[in-house]
Amino acid sequence: QVIRDQLFGPDQTRYVDYARDINDSGQMLLDLINDILDLSKLEAGKQVLYEETLSLAQVVDDCRKIIAPRAGEGAVKIGIGEFEGLPKVWAEERALKQIVINLLSNAVKFTPRGGSVRVEGAMTGEGEARIVVRDTGIGIAPEMLPHLFLPFHQGDNSTSRRYDGTGLGLAITRRLVELHGGRIEI
Repeated sequence: QVIRDQLFGPDQTRYVDYARDINDSGQMLLDLINDILDLSKLEAGKQVLYEETLSLAQVVDDCRKIIAPRAGEGAVKIGIGEFEGLPKVWAEERALKQIVINLLSNAVKFTPRGGSVRVEGAMTGEGEARIVVRDTGIGIAPEMLPHLFLPFHQGDNSTSRRYDGTGLGLAITRRLVELHGGRIEI
């Protein structure tokens, strides 16, 4: 309304700032709606996977590129371990990227300026591919661990929380991992 009615006159610089705020708020709402829809589909058992053979190295690198600007804003360094020797995996690309992005995003969000996040790939003794995300972040209180993968729960539920988010990312991540026949652990 302020922009439409040019409340502050023809000064377009102020309107650009308002438009940026409106766009950011709209994107945040869209992300929230998409998370709720994703979680609803997963909980209702309606999520269908379109799996294909994928390179973990490529998926992790694609996700690193997506998260890099956010990490740069917080002066958080993202390191990638060796993935090239791992066999390809059978997974849905969009879902696997969502898993890795959610994990990287959380790690970056909860890591203070100058900290680091590292993603490594390995094979388990049972012949399964494993992705490990480590960070130098604030950590998680032991009493929060049992609730971490529940929808709308977060590692810091205090009224003075410093970190934004809805608490849906890890719940979605867990369900996507399990849908692929995997497991997620902290």
